[in-house]
Amino acid sequence: MRRLSLLGAFVAGILSGCADLNLIPYPAEDVKYQIAPNRVPCPDRSHDNQPCLLVKRAEEPTWRAMNPYGLKSFTHEAGYRYVLVVRERFAPPNMTYNVIRILEKTPDPTIAIPGQP
Repeated sequence: MRRLSLLGAFVAGILSGCADLNLIPYPAEDVKYQIAPNRVPCPDRSHDNQPCLLVKRAEEPTWRAMNPYGLKSFTHEAGYRYVLVVRERFAPPNMTYNVIRILEKTPDPTIAIPGQP
């Protein structure tokens, strides 16, 4: 009987530690993103000298640079502003961004600047 209770305590201890090991998946979230018509040099220069996309999440007031390989299933065409539905998923230690659909693709001759509206 004592062995059974020790085994039960051991199993309970392992199961309670699962949350700490990130074994429980994080929920995905679908979010609207705007993509600027132009690209800019990446701040960290770690992307094969590819310029970064300028993106705004739906509620963000300003543009921010994003790794050009960060948006899966998307090809940027310069001179067009996009509105996308993007599925964000946190998969430790990374965040993944998959384009679900393109809602708008509008010709736009303006130039966006990181940190500006």
